[in-house]
Amino acid sequence: MLENTHANRAMIEVMLALNSNPHLFGNAAGSIGEIMVINPRERRGKKASNKELLYNFDALCRLAKRNDNNFTFGSTIGKNKIRLSSTIDIVRNHLTEIFKIGDGSVWT
Repeated sequence: MLENTHANRAMIEVMLALNSNPHLFGNAAGSIGEIMVINPRERRGKKASNKELLYNFDALCRLAKRNDNNFTFGSTIGKNKIRLSSTIDIVRNHLTEIFKIGDGSVWT
């Protein structure tokens, strides 16, 4: 369970806002890589893993007796579901971007 901090509450608030708009995601093959809260005064950011955020969001939905959780995790795709990337998806995408940067350029 995430600690009750301002940053963690803000990340759950972002998830609540996204959850209210599943139509924006539709049945797209895309996914959310990460949710991060940044404090501009301290120049620091806070993030949690998607798995941890989903676990906490699920728990809060159950406590609030809400059954409108539109998030799914990993490779599961459903109608009007918002897919959160797994850690493996995120690493694969980062590596793909690194290799694309090198395409057609001279490595030194």
